[in-house]
Amino acid sequence: MKKLFFLISVLLSLTFSVFAIPYFSSTIADDPGEFVYYKDSSFKRESYIGILCYDDVTLQVKYYAPADKKNNLAEKEIAILITLNPQTSYMEFTGEKIISQLQPDSEDVDIVNYLHDILYEFNSHRLLAGEIKDSADIYNSNIFIQDYPQFGGQASVSYNPIIPLFNISQIKAPDGSIALKCITIGRITSAEDKLFDNFKGLPEVKESKNKKKYKAKKEKKYTYENQSITLGSEWDRVSSGANGEVFDNVFILGEDAFLSLTNIPGEYIENDFYFARKLLESSEDSISDLQNSYVKYDEKKQCLELYVEIINQKNNSKLVKNIKLARLPGVDNPLEKKYNYLSLAVFKQAYDSNAAYFKKIFNSWTY
Repeated sequence: MKKLFFLISVLLSLTFSVFAIPYFSSTIADDPGEFVYYKDSSFKRESYIGILCYDDVTLQVKYYAPADKKNNLAEKEIAILITLNPQTSYMEFTGEKIISQLQPDSEDVDIVNYLHDILYEFNSHRLLAGEIKDSADIYNSNIFIQDYPQFGGQASVSYNPIIPLFNISQIKAPDGSIALKCITIGRITSAEDKLFDNFKGLPEVKESKNKKKYKAKKEKKYTYENQSITLGSEWDRVSSGANGEVFDNVFILGEDAFLSLTNIPGEYIENDFYFARKLLESSEDSISDLQNSYVKYDEKKQCLELYVEIINQKNNSKLVKNIKLARLPGVDNPLEKKYNYLSLAVFKQAYDSNAAYFKKIFNSWTY
């Protein structure tokens, strides 16, 4: 077991390694430490299934259910480390270790078997789906009707390469109800990173009502290289603390919002939807709420637009990120490609109170 944990530490240190589950290929390669969490409505209580990849043959699969005081149910967590045989055409376990305590004479053994089935079924259904096309529609793209006994028979399974590992974003039962839905994706960066382990569902954020209203004053167009944005005088440019140098591409709106413009070399972007995955991923103390996020893609303009809501677990606040990524035209060599990048981050209570104001700024971006 010590060897396995050492292996995990090594794998997560290889930041730029990419791979895929060995039994199929995906248009977006996975990185070490990427994970996915699903809300599983096939249980009678609130339940989540998480899958974490350390590399293409080393996985953790986990069941989590929060305490249910109403029905006198204690918090439950069952996690298994699994290694796979990459030489077979079907999923075969070569090693397994239960890394959580099981309660004797309980449903825990059934849950362990269910977690096994989740991996087997995810893999077999992903194989049957074949090639999955990139799509901005996270939950309603690449839909296949597949026989899924775990979820009541002929289920509607949605696939999207933005979702790591098996690319499954949602499963609808035969009666049309959502049986399984991806609610967050993310990545841990070291063996000490507890983001996956500490997941307790999406926390409820009780936000204070922000009645502050913003109105653009003395609007001015700011340029950064070949980009421009229109902002009012209520925005301030950010300066470095060292020498007081004012940055041309970074702006703040009091404590409510942060805006930046930059260029990204194409060598860091495998494809546009790979970058969408990275922008949607949870990291450190921030959990992305995939259910309240969206991706849009304008193929003609080669422009990617994202709206993502992020929950900060440290201060129990919610942030809205509006992002645009546009590929510069006329360059065929992937290593010479460049992307223009706009990021607008706003606390959600401020955004909700001033949605039209922030959307106008967001839409004033030119490149």
